[in-house]
Amino acid sequence: MDMLKSMTGFMAANQSLVPATSACLRLGETFTNNATFTPQHDMYKDLVRISWSETTWKEPACVFMPRTANEVQDAMSILAEEDASFGVRSGGHMPIAGAAMADNEVLIDMSRFTDIEYNSEHNKVVIGTGLRWQNVYDYLDQYGVTVVGGRVLDVGVGGLILGCGLSYLSESYGLACDNVVNFGVVLADGSTVNANEYSHRDLFWALKGGSNNFGIVTSFTLRTYPIQKVWGGTRVIGWDRVDDFLDAMIAYETAPERDELASVNINLAATNDTIILTLVYLQPVENPAAFSVFDGFEPIMDTTGIKTLTELMSEFPTPPIPRIRFHALTVKPTKELTAAIKDLMLHSPHMQTIRAATAGTCVFSWQPISAHLVEAGRRSGADGGVGNALGLDTVAQSWFHIDLLWWKAEDDAAVTAAADAMYAEVEAAARAQGSYMPYIFMNDANEGQDVLASYGEESVRRMREVQGHYDPHGVFGRKLAGAFKLPPA
Repeated sequence: MDMLKSMTGFMAANQSLVPATSACLRLGETFTNNATFTPQHDMYKDLVRISWSETTWKEPACVFMPRTANEVQDAMSILAEEDASFGVRSGGHMPIAGAAMADNEVLIDMSRFTDIEYNSEHNKVVIGTGLRWQNVYDYLDQYGVTVVGGRVLDVGVGGLILGCGLSYLSESYGLACDNVVNFGVVLADGSTVNANEYSHRDLFWALKGGSNNFGIVTSFTLRTYPIQKVWGGTRVIGWDRVDDFLDAMIAYETAPERDELASVNINLAATNDTIILTLVYLQPVENPAAFSVFDGFEPIMDTTGIKTLTELMSEFPTPPIPRIRFHALTVKPTKELTAAIKDLMLHSPHMQTIRAATAGTCVFSWQPISAHLVEAGRRSGADGGVGNALGLDTVAQSWFHIDLLWWKAEDDAAVTAAADAMYAEVEAAARAQGSYMPYIFMNDANEGQDVLASYGEESVRRMREVQGHYDPHGVFGRKLAGAFKLPPA
């Protein structure tokens, strides 16, 4: 009751914030099971700071933590009636200001949606959108199966899948979104639907890459695969071998045939003069031939060996540096573009700006994507399926990204400007050399990148139709916080 009185007084003093604060008051009155947390609550600050990057921390009017789909339904009705702005957070790992949280809005925190149930007869698992991938893999390990999911254990389920989700299983089975067989969704009007290939097929398609522009997903049903023991790990290679290593990387990326069980992730920590090579093979085979192109590099450190896939992924925790920014770009792998990127890493004055920041770190990353990976997603649309919304070209490509990490808010402007300038140089080089591809991988993008438009005009047109059908009053278009919105018609 004291909290409600405090909120009432706060509303009277802040008339411009009435929609969000009024919604918070109604949520507090409606859900008396410790679900609504205002700035006056002891837990409020901790709930805001769950989000990974400090650059995303804002001051929402309240944090609402529903426990069931019915509570989300009732909350959506309240938000719509109050015309209040809101955001939705699963794990909070998108390092973008406003991705899930904004000042003076209602933050819907889905972390209490942690149910998980495996069906061995149908090789499927239902997982709550509030789970982290560590929870999912630990649960499934007891059954000797896994799913096409995140590669970093602390990342949340919801955001990764709705952004498409790249996995160590993707070369064989496609993206995480391609392996969803059902989305449990709460719509803007408070109703619930199951979106799958038999029911609400248009919504099923749009959610595979369309983020949360169409509703709040409370659960995902995923296919499972009998994979547990694998070979892989990390090799750290000295910077003195960078020229030869980049040649080997191009040879791997452009090989006409690639082993579908093999997955590679390449990170060049330019500010730390280190090459970090991650290798994963989905069978317990020592030193598989799929990675022979990298055998000539004597590692400074080598963790490769036979282990469970979960054990392998535990080697890659989220970095402890508190401020993060991503830049994503898709390119055709060529020696010429790689040479231009190497020159930028070695000689750009912007790199010195990043090094000058406290704990300033810059990583140039290559994620090789084969034509087979793209085809795996398209196969999910064959035989009556719906495919995904991404508009990917069926060619070998690299999902390249630049990751920036730093410590202090006082360095935000300088680091962001330096990173944006380096990204612009890479994009200009890719365009000039004919390597540029339009697709932008949402899970590695930033707020300045028009991700959904990169899927192509036809995909955008279809997503607009879906949004208009399931949200005719534009609640998610007008009131939902987030970086990746459908471009206006």
